[in-house]
Order: sequence, then structure tokens, then C-alpha cells
Amino acid sequence: MMRTPVNGKLLTDDELRDFAVLVLLGGMDTTSGVTGNTLLRGIITRIPDFAVQWEGVERFEDCGSVYAVRHLPVTFTPGKRLPDT
Repeated sequence: MMRTPVNGKLLTDDELRDFAVLVLLGGMDTTSGVTGNTLLRGIITRIPDFAVQWEGVERFEDCGSVYAVRHLPVTFTPGKRLPDT
């Protein structure tokens, strides 16, 4: 990429740095989203009576098309506590 022309010219050092930061941040966002979804799916499948109280869900209104949740009330029956390790 450092030696590949973009629109007929090589990228400057600043453009390469900015692109690297963009890729890094995009990867972090993707990784955190997949991790969060995996954890939530694991919780939902292991707690049979886990339920979201949809009437109490609050979202951040300033996130455009992203459904960013500010408050997510849920109910479930707690299981037996495990000993601290």
C-alpha cells in the first residue's frame, strides 16, 4: 500500500498514518461488537427466562442510524451463586 498509487499518486506519510488509524479503530469496533454479541447470545441461551422489558428501553437519540442503547432493563431468575475464586 505504501507504494501503490491511489488516483494516480502515492499517499503521503500523513495519509498513510490516517488510514492506518482508521483501519485500527474499525477493527476495534468490529471486535467489540462481535464480543458483545457473543456474550449476550451466551447469556440469553443459558438463562431460559431472560426477558428484555421493552417498554423501559432508552436509547441515545443523537446516534443517527445506530441503535445505541442507554438503558436496557431485563428480568431473569438468578441461579445459585458460584464461590469466589
